[in-house]
Amino acid sequence: MLTKNFEVMNQLKEASKVKSGCFDENNTFIYSTSTHLKYMFASECKTTGTFKSLEHPVYVSFFMKNQIFAFNRTGEMQIIEINNTDYIFKMALQKKNLLEVKEILSKGTLCGHTIVSYLKE
Repeated sequence: MLTKNFEVMNQLKEASKVKSGCFDENNTFIYSTSTHLKYMFASECKTTGTFKSLEHPVYVSFFMKNQIFAFNRTGEMQIIEINNTDYIFKMALQKKNLLEVKEILSKGTLCGHTIVSYLKE
């Protein structure tokens, strides 16, 4: 991921080719590979994650809340529901929004390994 002056903001080596992507309102890059829907924060913390696995490749065009709007290979628009709790948790930590972090933790919707591994970083 580069700035308009071609300075590296974040980078990631993917096993599969990136098919498509878009930026959301938080300046996070939401993208698809042949097998996954993923995200990468456009910040110095180099945070990445996976929303979900895919059976068939899709081409991401828009992301909003917990929905990804994408085209399939036949050109039909799909709305893909995702669990974005992990993404919201990491975003809240990055922004140092401790009230939101506390709220997410109190709901108990995050896997324990996710919390521990991310907090170690």
